[in-house]
Amino acid sequence: MSRATGGLILGVVFAASVLATLGMDGSLHYPLAYSQALITAIALLFLASAAMDWREARARGPAGDNRVVVPDTPGGPVILWATIALCLAYAASWTLIGFFPATFLYVAAQLWLLRQRH
Repeated sequence: MSRATGGLILGVVFAASVLATLGMDGSLHYPLAYSQALITAIALLFLASAAMDWREARARGPAGDNRVVVPDTPGGPVILWATIALCLAYAASWTLIGFFPATFLYVAAQLWLLRQRH
């Protein structure tokens, strides 16, 4: 599956979830409106990303661009799961050490994990 197709699928899923909430009691009123606006923004971002990817693919032509792009930063499933674990630890540490110290430690750990030393 291409990145554009994945973006389109996720955009449609998020848009459908907003449409599903429109029939709920309190729809478009506080506090449900905040989550509806956030989910709508996420759907629009995914759809815009898919449109940009398709436009770039069309500009490359039918042969495409077969160059391999090597990312600047490390990635992969280990980094993904470590980031998820850091997010969970961050949310759990708010009540233990407070929001600001937890945020500082989370950002420091995340930057170390992604090897951002500057």
